[in-house]
Amino acid sequence: MTVRREQSEVFHASTVEVGEAVRSVLASGRPSYKYHHTVETNDHLIFKTEVRPSWWPLLAATELSIRLTPSDSHTKVIIDTRSQSFIFGDVFDIYNGYIRDFLGAIRSRVETHA
Repeated sequence: MTVRREQSEVFHASTVEVGEAVRSVLASGRPSYKYHHTVETNDHLIFKTEVRPSWWPLLAATELSIRLTPSDSHTKVIIDTRSQSFIFGDVFDIYNGYIRDFLGAIRSRVETHA
């Protein structure tokens, strides 16, 4: 069984600006985990990466996918996580936490450049 989570948020910024924010977040990581094996599609609308906790390296890696959906005046960001197949639950809400942290980091960077 695999645990899957998905959330989205709309940013009132161009896809280029949001894409730059996504790249920045992926490059800097977070205090308690880092992003590894990141791949970006040629159209710069989909990013796939792996979340690895730095405080407990034995914890299983989590797949993270970020999709950008452009519109005239905004960009929708859809983030989903997928755990390893042997994970059966998320009692501590870790997977939603990964998504909330990522969206918050994007929001911070987009607002800084606005």
